[in-house]
Amino acid sequence: MQHARYSSRKIGAVNVFYREAGPDNGPLVLLLHGFPTASHMFRDVIPALAPGDDDTQVEHWLWHQFIERYIEWSGFSFTHLRPEIFMQNLLGYGGAKVVVAGVIRHFVAGARITWVDGEDVAAIAAAALCAPEEHADRTYRIGSEVKSFAEIAGILTRVVGQPFSYEPRPSDEFLEVVLAANADASYMRSVFENYSAYTAGTNVGEEKTFDSFSRVTGRQPVLWEEFAQRHRESFAY
Repeated sequence: MQHARYSSRKIGAVNVFYREAGPDNGPLVLLLHGFPTASHMFRDVIPALAPGDDDTQVEHWLWHQFIERYIEWSGFSFTHLRPEIFMQNLLGYGGAKVVVAGVIRHFVAGARITWVDGEDVAAIAAAALCAPEEHADRTYRIGSEVKSFAEIAGILTRVVGQPFSYEPRPSDEFLEVVLAANADASYMRSVFENYSAYTAGTNVGEEKTFDSFSRVTGRQPVLWEEFAQRHRESFAY
């Protein structure tokens, strides 16, 4: 099944948000709804109606950018923070450990991705809140270090003093697990596509860092070595 694309069109002074799928030269089917957010109800219907090739790229990032567009159209001042992958993700979710007995399991093969300490994101947010005029209408991408999971396992082995390893898992396994848990199918498929793109090496240009933290705070960001030291006891097994 194809997935819906997201866009907007300015008509006079009004920005109209819409979802679409399928080729531009295909037959047009218009689905109308009432409430501004109600197009979400058509998220699975639109792709099913759309024939032709699916030229949609990985959608995971688009969900976040949609929220930004809504904020910008609201008319009030804003500061967008776009953090990369949180280092805290490896500490666990909902009380469950992610790194079990020194083994990191994930679904992006050997991809090198950009990481950020969540506390650094909080520091930029605090700076923006304390000086809103200075940071108004700005977008800060936040990422401090590029590492693969195998490289992180090496850092943890050195810092914690116990062996750590990385076990790549197929992205299909991720999708099967989250759908069985009744997670939102549309969103989880977008995450699945993102993982699949990393595995295939098609997320070109994602392995980059940004100087926004240093520019805003005047300090150097936390890197994986420091983060591992700070949470050494949490990673130990």
